[in-house]
Amino acid sequence: AVTRDGEILRTFAVADLLALPAVTFTSEGKTQQGPTLLSVLDAAGVGGDFGEIEITGMGVRDEGRLVLAEKELDDLVVLDFAERGTVKVVSPTLSWRERVRDVVEIAVR
Repeated sequence: AVTRDGEILRTFAVADLLALPAVTFTSEGKTQQGPTLLSVLDAAGVGGDFGEIEITGMGVRDEGRLVLAEKELDDLVVLDFAERGTVKVVSPTLSWRERVRDVVEIAVR
């Protein structure tokens, strides 16, 4: 779900994300592929109207939270499709430890 001020702007199923244009890159020896976070925000109607986003995951394999300023988002910050049918936030500029798996919410501020 993409939210702002507690209001759900749009929810995405994996099929919805698969319909968005995808980018592919290799990071730490693994191929990462999926829609950019910017394209997901655009599809939710956010556009460039935000200062930062907070990405929350289930927190099973990571800390489950990542905050990115608008200026940190580029065309290589993507929602990568995991093998178990979920998505994770990845980028060549994020360390493996910063990545958030099993994303459930993107809160726009």
